[in-house]
Amino acid sequence: MPLTKRTMSWNPAPAVLGGLWLLACVFWVESFERTIAQDAQAILATASDAVDGAAVTVAGRDIHLSGIQFTQSAGDRLINDLSHVRGVAIVISKLQPLAPPAGALTFSAVSSGAGMILSGHVPDPAIRAELVQAARAACDGQVVDEMVYAAGAQPTFRAAALYGIAQAARLDGGRHMLMNMVYSLSGRADEASAYEDVVAAMKMAPTGIAPANIAIEPPEPGGPAWNVKRVGGRLEMSGWLAADGERVGLVAAARAKFTGQVEDRLRSSRSSAAREGVQLIRAALEVLEAFVDGEVDMRRGIFSVTGVLPAGAAVNEARMAAETHVPSPWRLGSFSATETEVRPYRFQADKSASAFRLSGFVPESGQREVLVARLKRLAPHLDVLDETRPGKGAPAGFNEAMGRLLAGLARLSEGRAVIEDQVASLRGEAQHAKAASAVVRDLQSSLPDGFRFDATVSTPDALLPLNQPECESEVQARLRHGPLLFSSGKAELDGDSLSLLDGLVAALLRCRDAEVRIGGHTDESGAADANLELSRRRAEAVLEHFRSQGVLMAQMSAEGFGATRPLASNETEAGRALNRRIDIHVSPRP
Repeated sequence: MPLTKRTMSWNPAPAVLGGLWLLACVFWVESFERTIAQDAQAILATASDAVDGAAVTVAGRDIHLSGIQFTQSAGDRLINDLSHVRGVAIVISKLQPLAPPAGALTFSAVSSGAGMILSGHVPDPAIRAELVQAARAACDGQVVDEMVYAAGAQPTFRAAALYGIAQAARLDGGRHMLMNMVYSLSGRADEASAYEDVVAAMKMAPTGIAPANIAIEPPEPGGPAWNVKRVGGRLEMSGWLAADGERVGLVAAARAKFTGQVEDRLRSSRSSAAREGVQLIRAALEVLEAFVDGEVDMRRGIFSVTGVLPAGAAVNEARMAAETHVPSPWRLGSFSATETEVRPYRFQADKSASAFRLSGFVPESGQREVLVARLKRLAPHLDVLDETRPGKGAPAGFNEAMGRLLAGLARLSEGRAVIEDQVASLRGEAQHAKAASAVVRDLQSSLPDGFRFDATVSTPDALLPLNQPECESEVQARLRHGPLLFSSGKAELDGDSLSLLDGLVAALLRCRDAEVRIGGHTDESGAADANLELSRRRAEAVLEHFRSQGVLMAQMSAEGFGATRPLASNETEAGRALNRRIDIHVSPRP
């Protein structure tokens, strides 16, 4: 029988089906393990009080559990809960018991301005949470939890730790340390009541603990105090604040006002007095802004201020300014301030056609009023703009030199007088030639010893002559600048009238072909004959002064009228002052 060749073929279906089955098994197992792991993690989320650092891994239907169990019973409960997860075959426990510390079991509570720091050992999460909550309630601030778990705590540990937290919070810089149930306590009481509370609490400490090192300081003598000091470009602030965050704003305010280093020695306190700390420190910063160096001490409701003021600052003005910054019910007590000496010591007076302008420094605040009054007497028709400041360090004889120099300046049409230390200078234009030489001569001979004088006084250019009406108008305008002054009851011209006399001379020197009649007048005080004689002699004194200054009119006469031609009633002082006068009339020559 002949052999027949058969073709063989491979069927892939069985292999494909087998592969799909294997893949399905793999994915099913992974999905099953993932479901078990999710259920196990949900149980762990509620077991933080039983196991620290609990972790699970799933292999098939088995759960591997690791972590630190706080107690055997807590670990057993967790294992039991995990074993009831659907699909779990067995729970393999690798839990470790909570170990005791390497050394002594410790706990500490340290109070600071920012809150409280808890550190040391704690036996379980429940007590840990209770201690953190107690610290937050006691210190009203942030609580930093640096505690670690350890076995070996005594049954009275919880009460001892809570006691320590309460006492540390009552003290400024309070520190409670617990080691093997022996405790130490230190810090300063802000108020007498806090000190008494801590002392009383020590007598009622929990059983099972014993004191070791106790260093509780009573309140500072004199009660709460604040201090701000500014020395050599460095600002230092100390005292109590109600909250640690307040110091940030105060340091920023200090840096905004002052250049240089700001040293913060402020501390937070729960005392009632600390609540006004921010207001007091800010007030002290305002006060010290006026000082070069200084210190503000605040205690017992009183601000005490000492320091050095800048050049030109007045002590009285600085004191009044300080009083405005002191908050009620506090008050300003002692105020001791010295002034920095001005170098160089400079005073300046400028005269224009309308005013005197004063600048620079004068030795005393009251000197300013004296200067203004002096200039109003020398030139009543001019305003006085006073921009001077009181300053320490004026050289000897300064006031006398200043008065002499102002008298010379008043005789100029315009000019500038300067005193710098002991150098006096005068610049400007005199009203006529003889006045220029007289001003310089008088100052050279009258300035105090030690002063050096420098002057540049010019004379006006030749001016056009005035006709009679123009001359009369100019003379009357000059007379309106103020009355001519005489020594009381005498016919001697007062030196303070030289500025007015110089102006009259300058006008008369321009007059031509005119007759000048000078009339003297008095009020009704005294005998009529005496008044008539006095008025005549005063008129003649003016005439002689004009001649001495170069007014050489042939027809210039003087006559006294006594009280016979009053301008106002003699019943009042103002009226009598108007009646005591010198009249000058310019008329055409006959």
